[in-house]
Amino acid sequence: MCFLAQGQENRILISGRVINDTIPIENVHIINKNSQKGSVTNHLGQFKITVTDKDTLMISDIQYENKIIVVNQDHLLTKYLEINLLELTNELDEVLVQ
Repeated sequence: MCFLAQGQENRILISGRVINDTIPIENVHIINKNSQKGSVTNHLGQFKITVTDKDTLMISDIQYENKIIVVNQDHLLTKYLEINLLELTNELDEVLVQ
């Protein structure tokens, strides 16, 4: 027999890739807000992180829009996430040329 202590959950190691369209993004931070553990993508945009159902992942990079993903049963079954980030667009309000 196997008993789990209250609050202990089955965590699964999943892998994934962060891209912009089809281009891998390096050094993106993936933080599991529930476990407070994180990962950073490699030069191929790949990462690994431990999760359980309904964990909230925060994906962030200074050049891209942040993204929040809530882990679901499909993610746990495939053990894979592909995350597409959108580039931030910085616009100036006005330019003065003299």
